Amino acid sequence: MYASTMTIEARRLFSAYWSFDLQALLKWQFAHITPKDHFHKVDQIILRTIIKVGLVSQRLLEQQSVLVKMHRVERQCRHFGLIYCELVTQADEGISPSPSSSSSNSPAKTPTPDLSILLSTLKKLQEGLNALVQGQLSDRSINQMNEVFGELQDPSLWNRILDRANSTPHEWNLAVKLRDSFHNIIEAKLL
Repeated sequence: MYASTMTIEARRLFSAYWSFDLQALLKWQFAHITPKDHFHKVDQIILRTIIKVGLVSQRLLEQQSVLVKMHRVERQCRHFGLIYCELVTQADEGISPSPSSSSSNSPAKTPTPDLSILLSTLKKLQEGLNALVQGQLSDRSINQMNEVFGELQDPSLWNRILDRANSTPHEWNLAVKLRDSFHNIIEAKLL
C-alpha cells in the first residue's frame, strides 16, 4: 500500500518544508505586484488551504480512493518541482525559458522545459486537489483555492520570478531557495 512508503509524519514535513518556501517566494511576488489588501487575502488563503488539505488527507488516509488522489497530487507536485528546478537553474545560467514550446539545440539534449509545461502542471495540480477535497471542504474554500490557482497560472508572475536580471539578490535568493527545497525533497524521495 502506498501509505506505508510515506509516513504521515514525512507528509507533514514535506508539506511544511516546501510550502514555507513557496509561500515566501509568492509573498515576495504578490507584495510587489498586488495591492496590500489583496496580497494579505491571497497569503491567508494559501496558508489555510495548505492546512485544510493536510487535515483532509490525514482524516481520509485509510480510504483507497483517497490514496490514489493523494498520490496523483504528490506526482503533480513532484513534476512541478522538477520543472521549477530546471527553469531556475536555466535562469541562473542565463538561459531564458521559452514562453510556449520546448526547444533544444541538439537532438541529444533533454528538451528545455517551458512556462506552458509549468502552467499545465499547475492546472493538473489544481484539478487533483479539487478532486481530493471535493465534498470535504466548503464551496467557499474550494472557490478561494481555485482563485489563487488562477493567479498562480498567470505567465507574467512566473516570468517575473524567473527574471534573474531584474531581481535583487534577495529576490533571486528566494527563487533559488525554493528550487533547493524542491531538490532536497525530491532527492529524499519525499515527493
